Amino acid sequence: MNCIGYIGKVDMVDTEIAVTNQQINEVIPDKQKFDHWFLLYALAKEKHIL
Repeated sequence: MNCIGYIGKVDMVDTEIAVTNQQINEVIPDKQKFDHWFLLYALAKEKHIL
């Protein structure tokens, strides 16, 4: 999730390793408890409150 510029923009990096800077907030779900695609769509749907 981006925290400056286009605030609330949600996207996914589908790799084991990703490099971000201080302006990107990461959400790393427990794969045993959450489907990562469902979480992406749920966050994107609610981005107006993020």
